[in-house]
Amino acid sequence: MNKRTTSLAVALALSVVPLSVSSQEVKDTASALSPPAAVPSKKTCFNVRDVRSISAVEDRFVYVRCIRDQHYLLTMVNGCIGLENSIAVAVANGFNRVCSLDRGVIVYKDFDQTRRCDVLLVEQVADRDAAIALIAEKKQAASQGDGQED
Repeated sequence: MNKRTTSLAVALALSVVPLSVSSQEVKDTASALSPPAAVPSKKTCFNVRDVRSISAVEDRFVYVRCIRDQHYLLTMVNGCIGLENSIAVAVANGFNRVCSLDRGVIVYKDFDQTRRCDVLLVEQVADRDAAIALIAEKKQAASQGDGQED
């Protein structure tokens, strides 16, 4: 090997990213991405046909009221620009049920644009007031997590 080839081989060896990660690293990353309260203890779902009303509470949260007095808070993967002030909000899912991390999608009209937003978490709540209280808890937990130092 000449000097140039050796330098290239060393540079490549140093830039290799490990492809395996430990389960602890996955848990640490997951907890850093969402507050502990956002991890569902069981899989919560609702049937799309049961939806009676749906409304954006903020750009990251949607409240859903279904038949049989069932209520849900949906947390979006990322904040959805313009969701809170959208004209119309609907569930657009190829399946009958929407569950946490099952590729549920909210579609909404923001002025003249139709936008899509992915559902991260589905949580059953008692009513709209309980959904709003849960959002406040999540925000408080997230702000306390941001303020902590390691």
